[in-house]
Amino acid sequence: MKKHVTARSKRILLSALAGASVVALAAGCSGTPAGESPSEPVEGGALTFALDSAPDNLDPGSSSSSVNAEVMRQVFDSLVWQSPDHEFKPWLAEDWALSDDGTEYTFTLRDGVTFHDDSQLDAASVCFNFDRVTDPETKSRSAISALGAFYEGCEASGDLEVTLSLSQPDATFLSGLSQVWLGIQSPTAIEKYGDDVTTHPTGTGPFVFDSMALNSNVVLTKNADYDWAPEGMKHSGAAYLDTLKFLVVTEPTTRFRSIGNNVDAAETIATQDVATAKDDPALGVDVVSVPGTPYQLFFNESHAPWDTVDARKAARMAMDIPSIIESLYFGVFDRAWSPLSPASKYFDDSLKDSVSYDLDAAKAAFDDLGWVVGDDGYRYKDGEILKLDYLVPSAKREKRQQVAQFLQENLKDAGVKVNLQFLASGPYSATRDKNDYDVMGLSLTSGYSALGAIYDSDNYPAPGKGNYYNYAQLKSDEVDGWIEKAQLSADDAEAETYWKNIQQYVIKNAVSVPIYNFNYTVAFAAHVHDISYNWKSYPVFYDSYVTEK
Repeated sequence: MKKHVTARSKRILLSALAGASVVALAAGCSGTPAGESPSEPVEGGALTFALDSAPDNLDPGSSSSSVNAEVMRQVFDSLVWQSPDHEFKPWLAEDWALSDDGTEYTFTLRDGVTFHDDSQLDAASVCFNFDRVTDPETKSRSAISALGAFYEGCEASGDLEVTLSLSQPDATFLSGLSQVWLGIQSPTAIEKYGDDVTTHPTGTGPFVFDSMALNSNVVLTKNADYDWAPEGMKHSGAAYLDTLKFLVVTEPTTRFRSIGNNVDAAETIATQDVATAKDDPALGVDVVSVPGTPYQLFFNESHAPWDTVDARKAARMAMDIPSIIESLYFGVFDRAWSPLSPASKYFDDSLKDSVSYDLDAAKAAFDDLGWVVGDDGYRYKDGEILKLDYLVPSAKREKRQQVAQFLQENLKDAGVKVNLQFLASGPYSATRDKNDYDVMGLSLTSGYSALGAIYDSDNYPAPGKGNYYNYAQLKSDEVDGWIEKAQLSADDAEAETYWKNIQQYVIKNAVSVPIYNFNYTVAFAAHVHDISYNWKSYPVFYDSYVTEK
């Protein structure tokens, strides 16, 4: 058995993200299925689901946005299914084996599976997909990230046997394979449609692509031949719904108020509307915990005085996070305590209540650091004002601008001048890449390995470097070592120790300040039943059905 131990790869970002979606919402763990099921499932009917943004690329090999993934998950199956509690189950692969050195996965494919164009799933078609993902001409983003930093190649070792090779063990590999970005497409369809495959998705899933009107809707129909649902679903065979329509409704209030009219269910319901939905007997609502990293603020450790732990801790003590959560999120989003969300594997719940709001203690800490309050109420030291340049996207999302304004007032009370910079996407990224900020926020929808994307020393943003997320500019050999060991570890308990070490280090050293855990919200009419959610919180409509209105 081969075993290559390479130098620590700068591509750890890719592996760490493992197909993470950083656009808008979605992704997360499973939650309670939508709607109680007072009746027997009903065959047939149509369900219209309102999306908050427009799908534009339904090719998992080259797509990257969450909204695309929501649609594609209904069309494409993957080799393995990851349950909401992070167990791996057979799907297109009925079983698999790992070599002793942890570098070769051999999958036995399920026999008799057909693509929507009636071509057969076999080992060659699987390798075609993986080879295509690694071809630079595909311009793969999330799919190649899901493959990970150590993927080497695919071999059709039998008609229904596939061997995937790695340069070294990767504990996140199966998780990457379970993601929709590595859903298996029909090679026949890819060759037939060429560049137009982005609007002609052809998989093996329970729903078949019918039509797509850009910025308007996507229509899917039942795959009557489907008979390979993963373990854990409520039924077997074909989906119940005849038609599943995704309708784009970008305005939140309109999206919510459309339920029961021209839509049956809608996503990303505003926090204030969730309470309304809960009180309305004609509606139901799901609040689904999302895995990955919560929304948190990163102090820029390359800028004084935020390069010192004591200064960062003092600022953190001045942040009244409980009041933010109570006044802005109405109990829909809860306070985050760790740089990993509770829906993530390896979440460290021991960090709850590990820090607290204490304005007097914050003031005393700044006093000890030599920052003296001036006549204007702000603190000064050696003629310099104590300030935070706080970078905030102008695009409105989850009231993050209100969070920034709230914290501006909090920190002013402690004598810190906060300069809020609300910037559009382009200037925002440029300012970030020039390292021209003292604090900025981020959340990532992914698994536990997102910690590597955020805290690995190599992943600091810079001009021309692309999307890198070490906004804290953290450079810690200790953290880098834990990230690498966690990724290489085949022992679950050992990996858990490393991932928890990282979480504890972040809180102990105030590298970032977790604010809230993002929850995916779906409201639905009373006649809608059994929308479920996969481990990344994408809705799954395989078990869904509708009764009479």
